[in-house]
Amino acid sequence: MNLKKSSILWGMALIFCGMPNLTYAQPAQLTIADSIRLALTHSPAIKAAEAETGKASWLIKENHSNYLPTLSANHVQT
Repeated sequence: MNLKKSSILWGMALIFCGMPNLTYAQPAQLTIADSIRLALTHSPAIKAAEAETGKASWLIKENHSNYLPTLSANHVQT
């Protein structure tokens, strides 16, 4: 009988010790706005597209600067 009581006590102890872990194992509750914000901030495809957009913007500015007036100076000493 003593073995049966101790096994029941050990079983109950394991159950009670394991119960707090069940609450931590649940997934975080996200709203739709939170999930969209996370997707937009952590998406590698969007980051790559932003980098390409920035690169194209600087290329346009570089090509536009070819048509702007320039100033040069030369000095010859004799």
